[in-house]
Amino acid sequence: MRHIFLRRAIFLNSELLESGVSDDEVRWLIGRFIGYLRARRQAGFLGWVIRAAQHLVIFNFFLLPYERAMVYTGDRLAVAAIEGDISSAISAMQKLFVGRQLSYSVNPEGIVEQQRRIKGSFFGFLARVMRGFPHTTSRYVDLIVFARAFFPAQYQKFEAANPGLPADLPQLAASPRSGMVPKGGIEAGRGPHGWVMVAIMLLLIGGAAYPIWRQAPKWLLYADSIGVPVPDAVWDHLPDEEDMETSGTTRPPDPPSTPSSEDLPALPPHLHRDADGNAVPDAGCHWASEDPDDIEVECD
Repeated sequence: MRHIFLRRAIFLNSELLESGVSDDEVRWLIGRFIGYLRARRQAGFLGWVIRAAQHLVIFNFFLLPYERAMVYTGDRLAVAAIEGDISSAISAMQKLFVGRQLSYSVNPEGIVEQQRRIKGSFFGFLARVMRGFPHTTSRYVDLIVFARAFFPAQYQKFEAANPGLPADLPQLAASPRSGMVPKGGIEAGRGPHGWVMVAIMLLLIGGAAYPIWRQAPKWLLYADSIGVPVPDAVWDHLPDEEDMETSGTTRPPDPPSTPSSEDLPALPPHLHRDADGNAVPDAGCHWASEDPDDIEVECD
């Protein structure tokens, strides 16, 4: 999916449109993008706040799970668009894995086993934590678990063709909700309370930003000590003086002002003041001794 001018376009690899690719497979491929966009639009202002905060980057650890959830939602909506035909959706995913010609040789049980190894592993977590897309194996298993719960008839056909599927598939899905049908049926289901989720994320963002804001004076003092100018407007937005003293940080004092020549006492003959206000002998004269308290001069 790409932006072209002010519109979005979906580009399909030509191999996906060759003979051997069913209409429902192509519908699922396109539908997952449309479902993703639909889920984003339905999130409304709350989703816009989360996506805008992603541009700050430093809070993406807390925000990218929302983006990954939108990807899962797009996949599931695409399955619903093809009336739960999980066999076609999985076949399309296998073509994305290894290409059209080898996709028929892919063993779904092997991909499920890969997901078992990745889910909960430390390095799998590191590979996913700063990306807006979940692991492809996770999306693969999540689709199967979703169809198992919401489209049992279609899932039974898929299971009959793949009898080696393990019984603990729901534990390998992206979320425990993937395999749960709401009480009262699908129509009774509803999404999570958006305002509650946004409030929790804002608290997490605030908790992460507050220590940084508290340490800002120390960073500014360091910048000031190495000669980097710090505008006064920046100091005005820092914590109060009492808080800064409590944290061991104080605003640097204003530099001492150089006294004017009118405020300095008159000098004896043959002496004058330099640019810094220090007394120095006139041209052709020198100090009578090296004593710093002796201000007598001798002239040639």
